[in-house]
Amino acid sequence: MMPSMDPANLPNSVLEAFILGCSTVSKFILDAFGFDVSLVVFVDVLIFDFVTALDYIYRKLWAQIHRHFTASVTVESHDDIFDHIVAWVSNHHVSNVARSLRVKSSRGSTWDAKIDLAPDDTAIDDLKGGSLFNFSNWEAKFPPRFEPGEMSKWFWHKGHFLRFKRNGQAVLGDGLFRRMLRDNERAILTVLGRSTQPIKDLIMEARTLYLSKEVTKTTVRRPAPKGLRQRGLHVWSKVATPPSRSVDTVVLDRVQTKKLLADINEYLHPETARWYANRGIPYRRGYLFYGPPGTGKTSLSLAIAGVLVSTSTASPSLSQV
Repeated sequence: MMPSMDPANLPNSVLEAFILGCSTVSKFILDAFGFDVSLVVFVDVLIFDFVTALDYIYRKLWAQIHRHFTASVTVESHDDIFDHIVAWVSNHHVSNVARSLRVKSSRGSTWDAKIDLAPDDTAIDDLKGGSLFNFSNWEAKFPPRFEPGEMSKWFWHKGHFLRFKRNGQAVLGDGLFRRMLRDNERAILTVLGRSTQPIKDLIMEARTLYLSKEVTKTTVRRPAPKGLRQRGLHVWSKVATPPSRSVDTVVLDRVQTKKLLADINEYLHPETARWYANRGIPYRRGYLFYGPPGTGKTSLSLAIAGVLVSTSTASPSLSQV
């Protein structure tokens, strides 16, 4: 028959099995101070094991719920929809309770067109009084902009329980000697349910709200590094969204302006792209603007972009140019 174990010695017996000499130290502390440290350690171990077991059960249970009862949509950072979602979350109550945020300067650059006056601005009044304009004081009045950082947060939206998750890491870029780092981020929208329609509705809402604030602006992009273009990633990267420039501000003969816009308009038409494809002709067209610096080449390019490829919903006709 197995010998019975004394319940009073159970903590010491269990701890001695894992930590050699623990019972001797515990007995010394008990005799010297009258305090049974083994009992405290034993209770802590039980609590730790209980919490670990609950965490394991929770993870397994949530994995099954996530697999069978949720739907999700992933948005990569190089896509414009990523900016739409981040901007929506930044203005939503989700970011107010988030514990992980990113901060950016509100001033930006002139290319970002963030030159609106601060609410309590007095610099212009100082100019009217004959004082010199202090740019540093004026810029200091712009509050910083906060946006969600790497986080995972559930929120309620139009009768659905959704989660916004943003994560990413710095990866090796294609710069000089491959030392440049770039952020490879993604946003994951998850909804409790088996349909992705609530996420699609949220994306359309975020997109509409974002574009409504970008009306009369032109999106400027630049080609991505050659290595990324060859892999089909980040073909064009967004640089800024300055205000669209009117063609009336460019000094150019109006007849030439209309002729140039008509040619570009015809080229951008979907039927033209189909015509090129049916005949196996590369779909491309180039224009050579020449002249000394400061004669309006860049201004004309920005004006054309403002007319044809800006985010404005109302495009003028050629007769209005």
